[in-house]
Amino acid sequence: MNRRKPYLVLLSSGLDDILRGQETATRILFEALKREALSSVTPLLLKRDGPKAEDEVRLFTPRRSSWLARVLGRVRGSRFYWAQVCFACVAILFLALGRKTCAALITLDPMVLKVIWAFRSFLKGHPPIVFIHGVRMEPHSYATYCDVLIEVNQENHDRSCAAGFQSKAHLIPHFEFQSSTSEEGPPPSSLREELKIETEKVLLGVGVVDRTQKRADYLIREVSQLGTEWTLLLCGSVTEPEILEFGKKKLGNRFRHCVLRPERMGEAYGLANLFVLGSLDEGFGLVVMEAMKYGCPVLVHRRKHFLWLVGDEDQTANLQEKGAIKAWLEDPLKSDAFLNMKGDMNRLAFQERFTWERVRSQYLRVLGVMEK
Repeated sequence: MNRRKPYLVLLSSGLDDILRGQETATRILFEALKREALSSVTPLLLKRDGPKAEDEVRLFTPRRSSWLARVLGRVRGSRFYWAQVCFACVAILFLALGRKTCAALITLDPMVLKVIWAFRSFLKGHPPIVFIHGVRMEPHSYATYCDVLIEVNQENHDRSCAAGFQSKAHLIPHFEFQSSTSEEGPPPSSLREELKIETEKVLLGVGVVDRTQKRADYLIREVSQLGTEWTLLLCGSVTEPEILEFGKKKLGNRFRHCVLRPERMGEAYGLANLFVLGSLDEGFGLVVMEAMKYGCPVLVHRRKHFLWLVGDEDQTANLQEKGAIKAWLEDPLKSDAFLNMKGDMNRLAFQERFTWERVRSQYLRVLGVMEK
């Protein structure tokens, strides 16, 4: 009789309800593991909701916006905290009652991590726990609760090692699918016509339109100092609608906003003369990697993690300063030819560092499923 292979379980309390960086990264890793057709394990994705699919289980736990999460959030923690706790508890029950044999449990959610660490003794085989960590936290608040730690942020990796967790910490970046030998550029697009962009040049910002993290208001103020040949295009969902009004007031017809399906994001990057990430800190920075994939020159805040991510100090500046983008663009060296060259360098850097082909052996080895 054939015995069923143990499960390599990925747990994501947000899929397919919200789509932040950690949900996107979980989905990409799950798809990569499925494509491997591993002989020793079966990848299994536990998610909150979304469409039915093979090897994906919907647990239908309370959303972060649910009345239960809101009420409990007044007592302790936050809505995110309770959405993750409820999800993890149901996930443990699902695996325990179903007598699932697990080769490992993998998550990017901090509270999911702590709950499954506390209750994994109820699971068959006492499986190891793998935490993929990006968002800045004190190392002992997460590294204590996992057997394997994958850091996707250079600064976090350094802190974990300094705190004594170097034996379990591995620095491995997130990734996307694309052949490492591909010369793929941005796809043909009618986006300029659709958005009625009239200027010669486009500065692109991608991500949630807010003040606190992506600092969309900073980008608006910075572009207002540039010449009239520049339009600011913000692409992403809006949590603070007043920012759109601020953009229209400050930039007039040189301000555009859109929300694109993932398969059309390449058109936005192809339209941009420069991509700027307004954030001063990120768990990883998937949108930076995405811009590099499509050969877009980028400008990010000058700090250790972003230097590691982009690999080029020329594409960094102190984005805490007013006028930083204007000063960077007005440098005599920052010609159109310079930007085009940096875009080509970024595409090559993506192919060499951020494809599944490049990181595959690191992930499979750390997850304990490397096959000969």
